[in-house]
Amino acid sequence: MLTQSISKDTFITTYQTVYPKVSVAMESVATTRFESDLTSGQTVSRIRTSILGNIQSVVDRTDLTITTPTDTKEQLTIDEHKAVTFSLTKKEIIQMGALNASQELGKQAAMDLMAYVDGKVFGEVENAATKVATVGGAVKAVANAVTSTPITMTTSNINKVFSRGRAGIRKNNVALTNECMVIDPDNAAIIEEYLAGKDNDAATGVFANGYRGMVFGASMYVSNNLTNQIDLTAGGTIVADDTFTVGSVVFTFKAAPSVAGEVDLGGDDETSLDNLTAAVNGAAGAGTAYIALSAANRTEITETLRVTASNTATVLTLKAGSGALSYSESLTGVTETNNFMHVYFGQKGSVDLVIQSDIDLKVVDEPRQLTTNFITDVLFGKKLFTDGTVKYVSAHLSI
Repeated sequence: MLTQSISKDTFITTYQTVYPKVSVAMESVATTRFESDLTSGQTVSRIRTSILGNIQSVVDRTDLTITTPTDTKEQLTIDEHKAVTFSLTKKEIIQMGALNASQELGKQAAMDLMAYVDGKVFGEVENAATKVATVGGAVKAVANAVTSTPITMTTSNINKVFSRGRAGIRKNNVALTNECMVIDPDNAAIIEEYLAGKDNDAATGVFANGYRGMVFGASMYVSNNLTNQIDLTAGGTIVADDTFTVGSVVFTFKAAPSVAGEVDLGGDDETSLDNLTAAVNGAAGAGTAYIALSAANRTEITETLRVTASNTATVLTLKAGSGALSYSESLTGVTETNNFMHVYFGQKGSVDLVIQSDIDLKVVDEPRQLTTNFITDVLFGKKLFTDGTVKYVSAHLSI
């Protein structure tokens, strides 16, 4: 039917050409392996050999002890299988006119899938052993578990943010080589304001793979797929008809929920937040703690915005793997206490990514209409191995 209008070879060639060029993660944070025969659930092993800690004293005419290297084996699981699908009618092909549909759609599919992969890789940034944040009123590099608040970066404290980042990496006994930062557009703008008029190639950098130039001795990349964390603290009593909107998806508290997106109010704020967390995540409790979202709204939350929620008795935390999250709320007594990005600063290649190298386009004609369905997918897995956690810091920068 329409398969003559969409060249499978052209689509695949365009896709495979585009996705390495648009992936910021592959260029900066990830050590990437391309494999041709991946299967979902497959494990990929990585072995690290170490001879650290084997210093010994030399005594004349005394044999040295030959020590055995320490081999550490860790495994990465291929646990992500994502697809881009679309359908075209004969009329739509005609309307595309001179535009090469195979190239254009191949490019769009690559950009969409790689934005998802980037977001998943950048989701590991928050798991660094060290973070740079505000502690006791000062910018410091501290262990990730230390209580802190995000940094409001300005043109007057930029140097301190990244000098403290370097200090944090040095304290982990990691050499400062092949450095990069991956930063969100808002905080990148502050850096560009700071550098205005200075002799720095960030002023003329090209946005290939999000690359913006050399800044503070590191390659700077800009991405819309870093993790945005938002903390909301309850200090009153959430009431019926209070709403919480994530993207375009509205959650409404009700004493007796009955419509998609409605959340059970519960008897106190802790229960209300428990139920809202379950509703955002699509977790257990559908039909009682909340009414399940429509399929389209669930896709927006889980796949497009990549939002997950967690909570304590009084704090609701949202994490979005798609950059700055658009949200609003009318929750009685609830205030925003943090809204920041987990920004990467450190060595390149700290997170391991294994992704399929062979891309295919499946073409399926509808039997009773002039429509053809197209499906392309990607298998991948990522992991922050133990040795990677000390090679960078997560800078908590407010937005």
